[in-house]
Amino acid sequence: MLGVERLDGIMEMLKDGQAVSIHTLSKALYISESTLRRDLAALQKEGLIRRIRGGAILATNNRDVPRLIRENEAPDIKNIIGARAAELVHPGDVILLDPSTTCSYMVPYLPQHTDLLAITSGLKTALALSERHIRTMVTGGAVMDNSYSMVGSHTEPLLRNVVADAMFFSCRGVTMDGRICGSCIEEIEVRRMMAQHARRIVFMVPSHKIGREYFYTYGSLADVDEVICDEPLPAAWREMIGRTRQSNHH
Repeated sequence: MLGVERLDGIMEMLKDGQAVSIHTLSKALYISESTLRRDLAALQKEGLIRRIRGGAILATNNRDVPRLIRENEAPDIKNIIGARAAELVHPGDVILLDPSTTCSYMVPYLPQHTDLLAITSGLKTALALSERHIRTMVTGGAVMDNSYSMVGSHTEPLLRNVVADAMFFSCRGVTMDGRICGSCIEEIEVRRMMAQHARRIVFMVPSHKIGREYFYTYGSLADVDEVICDEPLPAAWREMIGRTRQSNHH
């Protein structure tokens, strides 16, 4: 198991806020206790967990893996997905980008020197866009120090007046029955707001997120127009994708 996957697995087991023993974590994640102790020390240094005698517990009010860890998770896969997503963007488009690391991987592939306008709720994504001289706007709002995303009621005034050609977003996990999940309710609310102002909704999902369930549900595959993945989608998904969107258009 890769380092990022181990850290993600530890956070997942601690998500309910209950203390979990080192023995239980080691057995469930198939890693040695010595490796586990190093991982726990790294997570405690980030302020994500609190070590207790014989185990660990989630740090108070913390329910997410920091962006620094997620940025380095499956970069090759995210590059593939990012390149495919960028192919759907045309000069002159107005696009909405969520603050996910997966979404930020499409930035290097976006067309430059055109009248493309990108609007994002991610500070790091906004910086990457502006460095490529792509016209960029940010939603505004309170900054989440764990993800550098902007959330809250201040995002609404800008989005209220936007009609975007497409919205691109990712998630923390998607269940086999098609529920799109996240671990930050504030970010999910901003995504929902974005979706209301986009003609097309594109869901970017690395295959390692398939089958993962988290605390909050954004919606389902029926609420998106297209899914970009690095592997063929489960057969059951194909009938779900866009079902709600299609019925709303009729």
